[in-house]
Amino acid sequence: MKYSFDTSAFVNPYRHYMPMDLVPTLWDKFDELITSSEIVASKEVHLEIQQKDDELLEWIDSRKDIFIEVDKDQAIFVEEIVNKFPRWIDPNSRKNNADPYCIALA
Repeated sequence: MKYSFDTSAFVNPYRHYMPMDLVPTLWDKFDELITSSEIVASKEVHLEIQQKDDELLEWIDSRKDIFIEVDKDQAIFVEEIVNKFPRWIDPNSRKNNADPYCIALA
C-alpha cells in the first residue's frame, strides 16, 4: 500500500511531537517506507517544507526520490478539486496549497 503524505505528516511530528532526536525509531521507519516507495508525496509538499530552513528540510532534501512530479491526470484532478472547493486554498498564501495535490496523487 502507498501513502500520499501531506506536509503536515512530516512537519507535525518533527516540529511538535516527535523530533528526530527524541524518537529516532519513527524516523527510521519513515526511511524504510520511503526507500520502499510506500510513502510518496507531491513536489508541492517539498515546496511547503522548504519554507523553513531546519533539520527537517535537510532530512527531506536527502530523500528527494519521495517527491512525485505532477502528471497530466493529477493536474486535471487538482483543477477539479480547486473548482469544486475554491476557498480551500488561497492563491495568495504559501500555506496548504499542496493539499489538493496530495489528494490527486493518492
